[in-house]
Amino acid sequence: MQCVTHLFNLLASVSGLFWKKASVVKDVENIGKGRMLFPILFVLLCSSTYGQDGVVHERSFVHDDSLRSYLLYVPDAYNGQTDWPLVINYHGYNVDANFQMNYTGMNATADTAHFLVAYPQGLLVNNPFNGTKGPGWNLLGGTLSENDDVDFSLELINHVKADYMVDPARTHVTGWSMGAGMAYELACAHPAQIASLAAVDEQMDDGLLGSCSPGRAMSFLQIHGTADPLVPFNGAAAGGVSFSPAPLTASFYAGLNSCMDSTEIEIEDSIAGDSSTVTLTKYTSCNDDTEILFYRINNGGHTWPGSTPIPGLEFLGHTNQDINANSEIWNFFKRNPHPDYVANGVVHERSFMQDDSLRSYLLYVPDAYDGQADWP
Repeated sequence: MQCVTHLFNLLASVSGLFWKKASVVKDVENIGKGRMLFPILFVLLCSSTYGQDGVVHERSFVHDDSLRSYLLYVPDAYNGQTDWPLVINYHGYNVDANFQMNYTGMNATADTAHFLVAYPQGLLVNNPFNGTKGPGWNLLGGTLSENDDVDFSLELINHVKADYMVDPARTHVTGWSMGAGMAYELACAHPAQIASLAAVDEQMDDGLLGSCSPGRAMSFLQIHGTADPLVPFNGAAAGGVSFSPAPLTASFYAGLNSCMDSTEIEIEDSIAGDSSTVTLTKYTSCNDDTEILFYRINNGGHTWPGSTPIPGLEFLGHTNQDINANSEIWNFFKRNPHPDYVANGVVHERSFMQDDSLRSYLLYVPDAYDGQADWP
């Protein structure tokens, strides 16, 4: 289908729509394989109209002989005394980290919920449909560039952890459009590092859908509009790239987690003027207390729910306002830490499959448990 080619064709002009003055600190790191890196003066484009009390740090490090960068938003409430969750939020094709930060507005949620947000910056990747290049991620089996974006993401996590206190059980990934594809790639390849995953406006490509094998149950949230003009809800194929219908990605994770049941819920149409509604499919009775949520945005476009529509880009379609993607994603992340990390002083509901039956138990971990010695 011809419309799938738009996946890699978001206009570059959108990345210049939101720049306003903000508090930004630049951190250029001389690291990587013992090389010294001469100071680099960045042209400051970054800004945020959200979370004005916090600070946006423009950070970088050398990875595979290239200078890689990301934005890190640190809310004002962070004092370095306790571990905070980290959310990685990937941008789409032909836009950048600045755009993703301002368009999604996730910094405002971070201010009130108390988590760090990293916005990685992609390098140039090939557009397989028209031969052009734009900032993005090396997806589709690593065929779009020479960049190892999965390993870059792992180094980014370590780079943040070197200077900030990050909860080891609460590193989460999300992304919009092609950025959702990057979130899939990282979560599939390194489930030990990623607690849970949320994807907006892109399902798994069929190649990854057939190869993703994280080896554990993983909580997953998906949002997709039925009238998405760029990444069709019902799937598409062109130029050797194919996407199955969006609900099959949620079904894949439901199968991975051995979920036993599902419920469909109609979300209240509280904002009638947004020309869209929301249907939530909730998979339940899943292994390790995981959950799968699929938000179908009826008549929704290639947009981030709850965001401000972008002037001049009406072709992206309707932006639903009945839900706020940031709130839904954060509340989901908050409920779903990494199952292999156990919080102290808490009763944990745990479950697993045995003989085709879901078996469960409660596990209490005393506050004194530190994981450094064997306990009865």
